Amino acid sequence: MSIETPELARESMDQILNMILQLASGGFDSRLEPSGTGSTIDALAVGLNMLAEELTSSVQEREQALRSLEENELKFRAVTDTALDAVVMINSDGAITLWNPAAERIFGYAQADILGQDVDIFLGASGLREFYKTGWVHFRETGEGPVVGDIHETLIQSKDHGDIPIELSIAAAFVSGEWNVICIARDITERKEMEQSIQEEREDLKIVDRTLSSFIGGVDVQKAFDTVMVELLDLTDSEYGFLIDLCTDEAGKPYMRALTISDRDGSAQNRPYWQDHPSGEARFYDFDSLNAAAIVTGGPVIANDPAHHPSSKGTPKGHPHLDAFLGIPLLRGQKTIGAIGLANRKGGYDDGLVRRLNPFKSAIAEIIAAHQNDEARRKSEQRTEHLANCDTLTGLPNRKMFNDRLQHAAYRAKRYDENFALLLLDLDHFKDVNDTLGHPVGDALLVAVGKRLEAAVRESDVVARLGGDEFAVLHLNLQDAKDAAVLAQRLIDQLSRPFEIENHRIHTDASIGITLYLPGKSDPTHLLSQADTALYSVKEGGRHGFRFHDADVEADLHQRVTLIEELHEAITKQQFVLYLQPQIDTHSCQLVGVEGLLRWNHPEKGIRGPGDFIDVAEDSGLLLDIDGWVLQDACRQMRAWHDQGVMRQATISVNLSTLQFKTSDFESNVLAALGRTGLAPRYLELEITERSLAERPDEVAAVMQRLSAKGIRFSIDDFGTGYSSLQYLKRLPVSKIKIAQEFIRDMMSDSSDASIVRAIISLGTELGHDVIAEGVETKAQLEFLQQRGCHLFQGYYFGHPQPASELTERLRRVAGSDGKWPVCT
Repeated sequence: MSIETPELARESMDQILNMILQLASGGFDSRLEPSGTGSTIDALAVGLNMLAEELTSSVQEREQALRSLEENELKFRAVTDTALDAVVMINSDGAITLWNPAAERIFGYAQADILGQDVDIFLGASGLREFYKTGWVHFRETGEGPVVGDIHETLIQSKDHGDIPIELSIAAAFVSGEWNVICIARDITERKEMEQSIQEEREDLKIVDRTLSSFIGGVDVQKAFDTVMVELLDLTDSEYGFLIDLCTDEAGKPYMRALTISDRDGSAQNRPYWQDHPSGEARFYDFDSLNAAAIVTGGPVIANDPAHHPSSKGTPKGHPHLDAFLGIPLLRGQKTIGAIGLANRKGGYDDGLVRRLNPFKSAIAEIIAAHQNDEARRKSEQRTEHLANCDTLTGLPNRKMFNDRLQHAAYRAKRYDENFALLLLDLDHFKDVNDTLGHPVGDALLVAVGKRLEAAVRESDVVARLGGDEFAVLHLNLQDAKDAAVLAQRLIDQLSRPFEIENHRIHTDASIGITLYLPGKSDPTHLLSQADTALYSVKEGGRHGFRFHDADVEADLHQRVTLIEELHEAITKQQFVLYLQPQIDTHSCQLVGVEGLLRWNHPEKGIRGPGDFIDVAEDSGLLLDIDGWVLQDACRQMRAWHDQGVMRQATISVNLSTLQFKTSDFESNVLAALGRTGLAPRYLELEITERSLAERPDEVAAVMQRLSAKGIRFSIDDFGTGYSSLQYLKRLPVSKIKIAQEFIRDMMSDSSDASIVRAIISLGTELGHDVIAEGVETKAQLEFLQQRGCHLFQGYYFGHPQPASELTERLRRVAGSDGKWPVCT
């Protein structure tokens, strides 16, 4: 080993000391060049170079680590600063050391204000406060705790919005020799609101389901509506509510109907009104009130200060006090069909509640629409059933329903060994009311009669209108036959009282036929016909009374029914013929007229006079057809005689029934018969009765005047048997009066009849009327009458009624001789 010189050694040591100083100051780039002598200084230089290399490498590694740390911190900051969730770090002392922008946004505290603050500032009432109080010491030592490593949902106190719901993830981090808490918090307010909304919707759907089930399940409709109302009140925490639908009354006027009304506060002062107007019956016509605002506007109405709301114009009587009100219209399509009303919710009402009720109101609208449709269907069915079973005029059961009630009464009577009576009632001369006052008055009378009958019987009895003026009564659970008689008399008395109808005072009487149902002895199928038989006997006996069924009368009625059927056939097959009876003037012994007399050429019984059938024809309504034929055939026959050159100076007379003279087309029918046959009016004489004159004297006089002006003649038949006024007799255009046969028949033996005959002849002569004696059968009668001034005659003495062909032959024989009637001379 070489020995360095002292000078060289000192230089080398200076270099070594300088390098040491550079290394100490961080200059790691310096290096020593060994002398190559292998000296200790060279060894020291190599060692310093190696140290410099290691320090350089170490510094580079440290710088790389620092750069990496800075990059990681930048990345961490970028993550935390851009994170949507709050990132918060808390050191072991409980101080907040990290607070990212999301934490500022979520909790409302600025980073500058919160860093270094104790975490207790925003724990609020959350469950974490208990952990912080009791478990923090253990966490500081171990980094463990019951909330560490889990995700929690809790409430954290914000700066400006109170407690807010968050989802919180908590982890432990050992930093700088101590345990820290890293919290990641997510604001779940919107999620919670959505969950709450979904939960509410589920609850609402459950309510809707229960509501619909109330209706679909067959529950009473009113109870179902009440259930809906309770659900609404519970759902909205309201004290008072109602459901109304929009209806139209019988006059076409709209109104609101309360389907259900609920008052949870149960105030006593409100109860009396609603007890008088229960749900489903209360009607409200006032559309200016707050309750109607939703229907009028078609949109929700929120009135949290009802007294000052524009639509607040009063409430119905008994309505609860309103602190807040919500009205929601119920729509079906674009049509408002009703409304929900809710009131007195604490805190009032808002749009959110309206939105929540949307599915509910849709369901209720469907329910109300279905209810209205069901009501319409039921009303239609009821109307159909009513039309099928009730009389449209009086509203009483009709014949169909009465027969059903009759069968039911018979079944019950047989089962429980009870008796009942059937009363068949007919108004006497009701047709006269229709003919004189018109059918509207007649209909009003029938309605009034029905009401009086219902008022006169027991509630268990049945009153029906069978048709026309015919009524029937079932008197049930009869104890004794006299009870039926008592009821019949009561009904007659009730109907005898005058009716005041359209300024007319109408008097009417009733005839009643009664039959009894006795179990085991009566056939219910024959009861109506038996009662009809009894009624017929009352009418035959003079009307205005009652009778019980009698077998002999029933036989007569059967004959009457048969006769009516035969009369129908007689009209159809033209079985009626006209017989003519001459009328003779004994002054000239000339035939001055013939009377057309009705006969029925019965196919089995031969020629039958009117006495055998005319009353039945009148009662059955067939008389008008027969009268029309008589008038037409009389005119035809007279014109035929004229065409044959006979009867040119005579008239033909026909009898007018009272019924015929009452018809509105009587006048036109007479003129039509003349027109069709070509007979001149002066050859036609119409015979009317005193009854026709007395019933409607003014109308009769007007018709007679018009027809007389056309040349038609009038005579009064059976004079002296009626009650005509001499005043009217003087004014009427009557050319002839006929003395009734009953006076002629007995005048030779009865001085009273003789006096009447003499008076009629004298009266007729004084009034300028011809007087003809009808029913003259003997020469003695003829002479008696001639002595008293009568010279016009008709009767068997001068000729029996005979067919036109036979009378024509006789006329030809008279004309072939001296032209005078044979028995006259």
